[in-house]
Amino acid sequence: VTGGTLVSGQATDTAIITWGSAGTGTITVTEITDLGCPSQPVVLTVSINQILTPVAPNGTLSICANDGLGTAYSTLNTPGSTYQWFVIGGTVASGNGTNSITVDWNAAGPSIGYVWYQEQSITPTTTCLGLSDTLQVVINPAPATSAITANAAICVFDSTAFSVINTTGSNYQWFANGSSSLSGNGTNNIIAGWSTPGTYTVGVVETNSFGCVGDTVPYSITINALPAANAGNNTGFCLGQTTAQLNASGGIGYTWQPATGLSATNIANPVANPGATTTYTVTVTDANGCSATASLQVTANALPVAGISATPAAICIGSSTQLQASGGNSYTWLPATALSNTAIGNPVANPTAATTYTVTVTDANGCTGTTSYLINVNPLPTISAGNDVLICDNASITLSASGGLSYTWSPATGLSSSTIANPIATPSGLTQYTVTGTDANGCTNTDTIIVSINPKPVANFATDSTYASCSGVTVYFTDLSTDADSYLWNFNDGTTSTDANPIHAFAFAATNNVTLIVGNNGICFDTLTAPLALKSLSDYVKNAANVFTPNGDGKNDCYSFSGLGDFSNCTNIKIFDRWGKQQFSSSGTEKCWDGKSEGGKEVPVGTYFYIIDVAGKQINGSLQLLR
Repeated sequence: VTGGTLVSGQATDTAIITWGSAGTGTITVTEITDLGCPSQPVVLTVSINQILTPVAPNGTLSICANDGLGTAYSTLNTPGSTYQWFVIGGTVASGNGTNSITVDWNAAGPSIGYVWYQEQSITPTTTCLGLSDTLQVVINPAPATSAITANAAICVFDSTAFSVINTTGSNYQWFANGSSSLSGNGTNNIIAGWSTPGTYTVGVVETNSFGCVGDTVPYSITINALPAANAGNNTGFCLGQTTAQLNASGGIGYTWQPATGLSATNIANPVANPGATTTYTVTVTDANGCSATASLQVTANALPVAGISATPAAICIGSSTQLQASGGNSYTWLPATALSNTAIGNPVANPTAATTYTVTVTDANGCTGTTSYLINVNPLPTISAGNDVLICDNASITLSASGGLSYTWSPATGLSSSTIANPIATPSGLTQYTVTGTDANGCTNTDTIIVSINPKPVANFATDSTYASCSGVTVYFTDLSTDADSYLWNFNDGTTSTDANPIHAFAFAATNNVTLIVGNNGICFDTLTAPLALKSLSDYVKNAANVFTPNGDGKNDCYSFSGLGDFSNCTNIKIFDRWGKQQFSSSGTEKCWDGKSEGGKEVPVGTYFYIIDVAGKQINGSLQLLR
C-alpha cells in the first residue's frame, strides 16, 4: 500500500486501508497458492480525493414576510462539486445544484426559516458528500393594514377624516392626490381636504415595528362641487299691506336667515313680511349635501297716508258735495254711486242716502293707503208702529211707536192720546192705526198696526158622579165653559190634565180645590176654582147588622161582609175573640163567618171584634154572636 495504511485483511482476499492525504495511492496484491507459488503482483491505482467540509451558506439573515421572494444565498464554489440545497419555511426558486440559489420565503411571520446544502464531489471511482451548517433566517411579519375608513364623498373646501386600524409601533405614511390640506401623517388617522372638485385617490403605507413595509392601501373619494346658490333679485313690498315672494334656486334644500318675517325658513320660496328692510341669506343644499349661500335685500316701503275732506259734510237728498283726496299720485274711489268721477282726487258726490266713500291712494312704490269719509244724507226716518196684535174683548193695549222724535196717530178713536209715542188703545172692534213720525231733520214716515179683538172665554164645570173602589174615589168632570178652546185642570194633588172632560181618582175623604183654566186662541183666559169634598172609606163600607145567630135554623146563621162589594179585591177580614185569639180570616168578601173557630169548633156566645183592611186602610168594630 502506498499513500495509505493497511488496517486489516493482510493475507486475506479483503483488505481495509486508511488513505492519507489527497493524491494518488496504490494497492499491490500477490496471490500465493497452496503449493506456495506466488502470482504476478496486481497493482490498483487509487485517486485519493480531498475531504469535503462545506461551510454555512451566506445570505440575508432577516426578511419581511411580504419581501421574501428571490432572496439570494450562496457558498464557496468547489470545482467538480454539486450542491443540493434544502429550505424550511420557503422553496428554492432557482440555482439548485449550484453554489448560489434564490429562495422564495412563504412562511408568515414571526417565524424562523432554515437553509442548508449538501455538497457532492464525484470522481471516477467514488462520490464524496458534505453537509453544511444550517443558516437560520428570521421571518418578520408583514403589516396587515386594514381598509381605509372614510366618507365616500365630501364637498369642495370641506375636510374629512381617513383612518385605518392602529397597530402599536407602526408608522403610517399617507398620500392624498390633489389635496389642499393634510394633517396627521405618520399616524393611523389623517384629515384631508380638497379645493377642486373631482375624484381623488388617498393611500397609506404601513411600516411596522419590525421595519416591514406593507402594501399601499388605496381609497377613492369624490369631491363634489358646491351648488350654484341663487337667492333671487332684490325686491320690496308695502309694509303692512303686501308681502315679498322670495324664490331661491340651485339646490334641493333651502335654509333662510334670519327667520324674522318669513312664512317658512326651510323652503325655496317663502313669503317675506319683515317689519323693516332686511337682508336675507339662503343656504342652498344640493343632492350631494353640499351647501352654498346667497343673499338679497327686501325693502319695506312705508304706506302713503291718505286723506279726505268734504264741503259740506252732510247733505240732503238732491244736493251735492265736493270731495278732496290727498297723499298719493293716483286715486280710486268706492263706491262709484253718485260720484262724478272715481279716478280723480276731487270728484263731486251726490248720494241719495248716507254713504261712506273710501279712497285708495297709490304712491310711486305702488303702495296704497286708504281712508274713508261719511257723507250724511238725511233719509226718511224708519218709523215703526210695532207688530199687529190680538187682544181680548174689552181689553186695552199700549201702542209703541219708534224711529222719530214726535208722532201723530189716526184714527184717534179709542186712543188715550193721538200725539204721543205710546197711547193706550181700547178699540171696540178690529182697528188699523196709522202713526206718522218725524225725526230731528224734519223728515217723516208712516207705519200701521192692526189691533184685532179675540173673544174671552168663561170657565165653568160640574162633577157628574162619583165612584169608589180600591183605588179611591173616581170623579167625572164635565166642562160647561163657553168660548174655550184649551183647558188646564189642576186637581190640587200634584196632577193636572188638559182634557176637556177629565176623569180623576182622588184619595178617600179628599177636600181638594179643583181649578179649571180655559183659554181662547192662547190669548184670553178665565179661571174657576171650586172645592171638592169626598166621603171617607168608612162611608162606603157598610154592614146590615152587628148581631147574628148561628143556631142552624137557616136564619142569620152566617155573618156576611157582602156590603163591601166594590172593595172585594182589596179587602182582608180578621175576627178575634175578646182575648185576642183569631177565630176567622178571609181575603175578599165572598166568605161569611158561621160562628166556628178556624179549627171548626163552635165558639161560645159573646162579643167578637173584627179588623177590616181595605186598600191599606183599617176599619175596626164589634159584633154579637147569639144562639
